[in-house]
Amino acid sequence: MAAAVAGLVLGGSVPALAADTPQAYRVLNIANDGLCGAGLESAQTAASGPAFVSVYIENQRAGQPCVGWLERAPKGKPFGRVSPKISVPSSKALITWAKSADYADGPGLRARACVRRGTGAIVCGGAVTLLKSALKDTGAAEPVGYMQRQVHNLNNPVFSCSGTLSSTAPAKTATSKVDAFISDFSSTKPCSGVVQESADGGHHWHNVSVTHHDPAAGNAAGAFTMSFTTRFADGKGTLARVCITFLNKTYCTKGW
Repeated sequence: MAAAVAGLVLGGSVPALAADTPQAYRVLNIANDGLCGAGLESAQTAASGPAFVSVYIENQRAGQPCVGWLERAPKGKPFGRVSPKISVPSSKALITWAKSADYADGPGLRARACVRRGTGAIVCGGAVTLLKSALKDTGAAEPVGYMQRQVHNLNNPVFSCSGTLSSTAPAKTATSKVDAFISDFSSTKPCSGVVQESADGGHHWHNVSVTHHDPAAGNAAGAFTMSFTTRFADGKGTLARVCITFLNKTYCTKGW
């Protein structure tokens, strides 16, 4: 997962961007069951942000499905499941993931993420209540993806900005699609990222997503912030990559 330093190289005709509306999330309490994890995500990255929550599920080659879901409860009442149970399959070679749709939260409600590895015990993270907000979110569910490439702003384990390129299939097919998520672990500096594609073997690249801007994680309860691009066609004969920008320097993955 070494970061490759590269500039954004444009060439040839640039197609129109697909619908891609950025929504950043603050990742809050995490439910952890060994190689299965579920993070509670809040669309309220700032006090005025939308009062919506979702769950991000990750399977780190657990050998069994990681099933995750979102629970919610009025204060003082038992928790109940509000999202479908999302099963993320295990892959021998690749980390897999998925994200639920967004659900309203706010004063008077508590939300938490839960995960289960195979038929093991259910593990849930701590509960969170968001501030009141009249804003609507722009997030959506993200079906199962296979992580193909990753880039950081530094070539060592200590990094602040990360971009992950993901595919709808373990290997490229005629109908496969790609997307990316951008993660900002810095407490003070923002991070941005974009998905690019090349139709000439990587000689020229063009943006297919809008640029996603993640705010700094800050010193609040969130471990990091992240955002997800929509999915783009990426069949055989096309290369895809994700590029991130941090402190005015740009880093890109190798083409996939």
